[in-house]
Amino acid sequence: MSLTGNNGLLAAAGANQPAHSIERSVVLDTNSYFTRTPSSAGNRKTYTLSFWAKLSQGSNGIGFGQYSDSSNRVYFRVQPAGFSVYSVSGGSADCDVSGSFVFRDPSAWYHIVIVVDTTESTASNRIKLWVNGSSKTLTHTTSWTQNTDTRINDTNQHTLGLYNNTAYPDGYLAEVNFIDGTALTPASFGETNSNTNQWIAKKYAGSYGTNGFYLDFATRATDPIDASGNGNNWGSVNVLAGDWKIDSPTNNFATLNPLGVSDYNKWTLNEGNLKAVNSSNGFGEATFQLSSGKWYFEVDHTDNGGKNGLIIALVGPDDNWTGGPLDERLMDGLGTGLYGVSIDMDAGSFATTLNGSASSSGSFTPQDCKIAFVNGNSANAKTFIANFGQDSSFGGARTAQGNGGVGEDFYYTPPSGYKALNTDNLDDPAIALPGDHFNTVLYVGTQSAGNSITNVGFKPDFVWLKDKDHAQNHGLFDVVRGVNKQIMSNSSVVEITAYSDLLTSFDTDGFTLGADLSVGDINHYSGGNYVSWSWKGGGTASSNSDGTITSSVSANTTAGFSIVSYTGNGTAGATVGHGLSQAPDLVIAKERTHQDSWLVFSEPLGNTKALFLNGTSGSGTHTTYWNNTSPSSTVVTLGSDNKGNGSGTMIMYCFHSVDGYSKVGSYTGNGSTDGAFVYTSFKPQWLLVKETGAAGNWIIWDVKRSEFNVMNDYLLPNSTAANAVNAAVNVDFVSNGFKWRNSDNDMNGNGGSYIYLAFAESPFKYANAR
Repeated sequence: MSLTGNNGLLAAAGANQPAHSIERSVVLDTNSYFTRTPSSAGNRKTYTLSFWAKLSQGSNGIGFGQYSDSSNRVYFRVQPAGFSVYSVSGGSADCDVSGSFVFRDPSAWYHIVIVVDTTESTASNRIKLWVNGSSKTLTHTTSWTQNTDTRINDTNQHTLGLYNNTAYPDGYLAEVNFIDGTALTPASFGETNSNTNQWIAKKYAGSYGTNGFYLDFATRATDPIDASGNGNNWGSVNVLAGDWKIDSPTNNFATLNPLGVSDYNKWTLNEGNLKAVNSSNGFGEATFQLSSGKWYFEVDHTDNGGKNGLIIALVGPDDNWTGGPLDERLMDGLGTGLYGVSIDMDAGSFATTLNGSASSSGSFTPQDCKIAFVNGNSANAKTFIANFGQDSSFGGARTAQGNGGVGEDFYYTPPSGYKALNTDNLDDPAIALPGDHFNTVLYVGTQSAGNSITNVGFKPDFVWLKDKDHAQNHGLFDVVRGVNKQIMSNSSVVEITAYSDLLTSFDTDGFTLGADLSVGDINHYSGGNYVSWSWKGGGTASSNSDGTITSSVSANTTAGFSIVSYTGNGTAGATVGHGLSQAPDLVIAKERTHQDSWLVFSEPLGNTKALFLNGTSGSGTHTTYWNNTSPSSTVVTLGSDNKGNGSGTMIMYCFHSVDGYSKVGSYTGNGSTDGAFVYTSFKPQWLLVKETGAAGNWIIWDVKRSEFNVMNDYLLPNSTAANAVNAAVNVDFVSNGFKWRNSDNDMNGNGGSYIYLAFAESPFKYANAR
């Protein structure tokens, strides 16, 4: 299937693109919005609004409503701070509904469905909200009384984008369906893609009712046309031709990232996070990071403040701009003009143009990196507009040209083989369904044998369990050691083997628990709430003789995870085979037969240091931990320390990063509630963090305990403490990484150094906003 826009652009459906492709969106910001005044009243009691939105840096979000005057008005609003519905009639509030969740992911698209049905007998059912196909719980401070005629669908002016008459929108809007007279569900507008397990758009096939409409923004024009057949067209206020983009929910383009700007001097972003203004030293980045392939983008530097200074650069994935060895200046001290940048990540080369003519070229060491924009001269404001392939008019500043390949809109033609930064052009991830290899499942204790925990999605080989309600030990079990053998991340004690009522089997879709009357950690409380984290290994272990010590290994080479059992010999420089296809980035080892601390190797920390999973201390430095040798593609090198190479039996869990599925990385905290942003290349499902330079807890978050942002349910692997919910210890999981929303030293202290291990809910290529 192909789609033709008014620029002559073709947007073809790729192999992984849904059958219903959305061609265009519109950016609403500053003072732009749409209006319509119905010629006749529709159903004011029952209606459904469905739309897709990608929010920008501002706080207003996207609104829909009707405003007669301050005493008679209603609006529905989706904004970074949350969702709200507010209605005033005759000067009195008759509806006040909101949600405690937030919409703070600017890098991908949300699908929003709002249903109003005041004929419902239950007050809480009169307004319903779904986000990406998932129902949201709302707080009804005041509800419309049953059978209320709301102000929507009356014959006064309605607005789309704008809310409350003066709060202008800031974000992208696409695929707007309004159904007059029917309360529908998200299934009318979307569905779950079985290949990616993500919510995707579906063409609405029903009737629209009297005032119903469908805005697909299919042509670059100032007034959106109703494509429903009803002829309910909308007018526009301050909407320009350049506000129409080919960025859409079915092909998401890179923008500038408001989550990733430096905390000390921020860029001000508008025009859908494509236009940036900065008046002093500052660092900004794009929402996509680069690891391979050939890429092209353009920058229109419209104002250099009278002095050159804008820098376009590549920056290491865990760094802000420092001018250090990981940073590569592509263009430096830019004057005004239209610049093109071509980057070959495989060859480590780049070339630039100025106003269509060759400007410079160079080489760099290929590595994962992000595109950085730096104001190198603090005395002068810089203004530029980026085009990653979604709008060759640069928001109307230039005449659109429509150059590039399928689904691209550049001013100049990119070099052959170079692509726009959009999700269609990202490589298909090796693991499209992360839940096939790692999953989080909540369960209820029974204090009885045969408690079967299902819906894991695979037969697990490593299971980590924790009682959420009580101060109990963590329970770690794996197929290599065998069932009913528990070790505890929070303790140095030896493996528990004396009881037969712990984890009794690894099953096809989960695991089964015994009564747990003896230890009391994993099923002891009937009706108690527990969390499980399960990893798929390689099943039954095999002998591995790659190292000087023979090991027994269950390895999942696709997912970069292995379980390794061996007997230590106390000899520095001894090696054990890990069974993976490349060197592990994180190794967690535990002496099973003698009491001793857990030992942790992390590649970002280096091979002279170690952390201790059951403790809070910062990293320790000693050659006896890893013999100052990093793991290779076949073996882990051991020192003589008992924690990793004692005379007893050892267990080791090995992980390496898999693009789009897992990440072992590091970052530096900034001590701000507008905290550090960490790019992972996926929407996280699970996150483990530890400060390395000072004492602090290990901390775990997951999407089952905190279903929506903010993530403020956490557990401590080094402690028996029950699940804690703390607004001061929180993080947002977003479509391409995670963003700290606190200044706590355990995760985001100013200048603090941290490592993390994260697993995906969805690769960024397929991810909706969270």
